[in-house]
Amino acid sequence: MVIQWVLILSVCSHLACVSQEIKSYQTEAICEESREWYVNFPIDGNSPWKSVEYLCKIKDSEEA
Repeated sequence: MVIQWVLILSVCSHLACVSQEIKSYQTEAICEESREWYVNFPIDGNSPWKSVEYLCKIKDSEEA
């Protein structure tokens, strides 16, 4: 069984939160390396989002 890791972007405004898959990876380490790049990318000063979060998780997994 191959475990696939995905990088998820989640953003929230004052009304709602939305998430989307950015890219898939074969290892958690590669996903985390990519996540760090996104986290360190400069944020747009005019962003409507109250929060922006990047998360690596196993594809199709759910939180307990």
